[in-house]
Amino acid sequence: MPYTPHTPDDIQDMLSSIGVSNVKDLFHEIPAALLDPEIDLPEPLTEEEIRAEMRRLGDKNKPVNSYLSFVGGGAYERIRPSLIDTITSRAEFATSYTPYQAEVSQ
Repeated sequence: MPYTPHTPDDIQDMLSSIGVSNVKDLFHEIPAALLDPEIDLPEPLTEEEIRAEMRRLGDKNKPVNSYLSFVGGGAYERIRPSLIDTITSRAEFATSYTPYQAEVSQ
């Protein structure tokens, strides 16, 4: 059952307070072609076909170190040691709380 926050009576009260009789009247200025446009979509794909298409698109990418790039904007090859996650996940980096000796020994 979908969640509807307003009852039909609530909706009617809100509409009458702004001077319209129904929700469609709120959108009468918008052309029907924009409200319900014809969209030319391709046929749906299976999961396997989507994976193959994503792989094909991904193969078009080139690694940043395969050519000289002046784009900048943070697109640089960086070396990030695996130890960083271990160190920054320690509680000392997340809180200033220092446990009492009794808590440490438990």
